[in-house]
Amino acid sequence: MTLSELVQLAAGSTVIGTIISVVFTRVTNKEKHDIDLLDRAYKEINRLDSIVKLLKSDLDDEKYMRKKTEKERDFLQKQLDNVLWELEESKHEIERLLEKLKRR
Repeated sequence: MTLSELVQLAAGSTVIGTIISVVFTRVTNKEKHDIDLLDRAYKEINRLDSIVKLLKSDLDDEKYMRKKTEKERDFLQKQLDNVLWELEESKHEIERLLEKLKRR
């Protein structure tokens, strides 16, 4: 082998090595990019999951407060109904007493 053939062989192998290196670097960068995208998606899913948990907790609190308020409203409505009934009974009693007084 002559010196020029050795130089061509060395240059050719260097070019081939560079091409292989570029291909692997490109593939590695693409894989790294894909892994970064998956990592960001995972972090975003976790962030959204924590927001959903907070909102669900708030909703559960609101449901509890609504039920409690409805029970209090029902209780107060029954008390009001009783007071109105007693007032009506008292009115009738007063009317009867007035009728009795008028007859005397």
